[in-house]
Amino acid sequence: MSFFSKKIIGLDFHDYYAQVVEMEASGDGNSLLAFNRVVIPPQVIRDGEIVNQEELKNIITTLLETANPKAIKVKNVICSFPERKVFTHIFKFPVELNPKEIEKALPFEAENVIPFLVKDIYWDFRILHKDPPKTPHASQYVLFASVQKQVADSYVKLLTSVGLNPYAFTIHAECVENALKSQIERMPSSLVIDIGYLATTYSVFNKSELKNVFTSMESGKGLVKELAEQSQLQEFEIINQKEKNNFDPSFTPQIEKFENKIFEETKVIIKDIDVKTIFLTGEFLNLSGFYDNAKKVFPDKEILPGDPRLGIKVDSDKFTPLDKNKGAFPYSVYFSTAMGLAVKGLNAKDTGINLLPDYLKASFASKKLSLLLVLTSISLAIVSLVLSTLVILKHQEFSFQRVDSEGEKSSLQQLIYGTRYQEIKRAITDFNAEVTALTTIQSSLFSLPELLKNIVSSIPKGATISSLGFNNQDLTVNISGIANTRETLLNTRKKLEEAPYVEKVIAPLSNFDEKENISFILKLELKFNELKPYAWNGIPK
Repeated sequence: MSFFSKKIIGLDFHDYYAQVVEMEASGDGNSLLAFNRVVIPPQVIRDGEIVNQEELKNIITTLLETANPKAIKVKNVICSFPERKVFTHIFKFPVELNPKEIEKALPFEAENVIPFLVKDIYWDFRILHKDPPKTPHASQYVLFASVQKQVADSYVKLLTSVGLNPYAFTIHAECVENALKSQIERMPSSLVIDIGYLATTYSVFNKSELKNVFTSMESGKGLVKELAEQSQLQEFEIINQKEKNNFDPSFTPQIEKFENKIFEETKVIIKDIDVKTIFLTGEFLNLSGFYDNAKKVFPDKEILPGDPRLGIKVDSDKFTPLDKNKGAFPYSVYFSTAMGLAVKGLNAKDTGINLLPDYLKASFASKKLSLLLVLTSISLAIVSLVLSTLVILKHQEFSFQRVDSEGEKSSLQQLIYGTRYQEIKRAITDFNAEVTALTTIQSSLFSLPELLKNIVSSIPKGATISSLGFNNQDLTVNISGIANTRETLLNTRKKLEEAPYVEKVIAPLSNFDEKENISFILKLELKFNELKPYAWNGIPK
């Protein structure tokens, strides 16, 4: 997923706070370059809904400009949506289905469980785990995630308005998975409890493999509202008490009630699961007595704070107080989501959830293809230059040899009846054959960069190439890609058939089974005589 980028921003914001980190991937791991955390005033975001976008723009701009130890200038950003704005479900499919088949089946399955039409959402999926193939009724478990288009589009509008490039949108469970990866993978089995502002997320792991995800509406936001109503205080006043870890003693019964609800939900989740370790993380982890009470409620489990610093290179001198503990938990838990986002974005092999709008995904794919073609052209140009230089040098060498041979031939022709004449004649004949062969090779070369350029220029709007393959033996090009409509695909085939360098276009009938968003494969048989010659410079001979 990295798209050649080695730096990325992880941005997390909600009703009360905004957190950001800038991270960089290098050969020996991920490094933290900058971080920041600022208060979001009341009524800018309400229950995860952006209410005042202009004010939020100013807050995010300030967040980036005042980051520690330096301002954040990187543009690629990855975010997560509020838990209440994302709908997730785990589907069960036969283990034999491949990802393409699952992708086709999911829209029909999803409409049975989600409260929206598929056309009104952006969605993605990932395979969590599979039963062994020989297990009776072997299945695979697929995590489906979706968000309403209007929600995702509003986030895109916000981020682009402050000069950022939305790189990916994901779900909260994957933030935790990436943030605590170095801790999770060391345990044979674990449960991560992430106490967030809009929901509490429970993620079950078998070593580093995410097995299941549960989301509860018990949230820090709900607790803050309840305490504010009880005390007649404003929500931000309650948040200030929480930040200082100094709640009014009269709040203790309500806080303990909230904690006990989470403990009861945890008991239900791990009832039939052999969980060895429970990690606690999230912005509301610092509730009075929560960590100690968890140890008492689950005496047979190892209770640990989930610390996103572990596994990331952090310079303690530059990142105080991020590298300090605040009571029983590290201050860095406030950045669990932001760090998890950044780690996901830096992972080139990430195959998780990405709820980025379809038009932005297509834009990234087009940029990748264009860059790949440019790099291919440059590589071919370099190879062509090297080969041309070698041919010229070899030709000069042969010319010098021929001059010498002609001189020798003139002096030796007098020995018509000598035995050396026939040997010299054969040597000269062999030399001439080599020169002829070299000339033939040079005349058989053609410009591959020019061919690729002509093919790409023949593709009409609405069709996107995903791969190109050239077969030198039978002089063919295999093209695969996606056309938005059947008419676009027909127009693509027609334009390629009309190209002077194309002998024949072979298109399987299966290309035309779908009406929209059609994956296609085309095979072009080329006319050698119509291809631009080797080292073509665009000037007709």
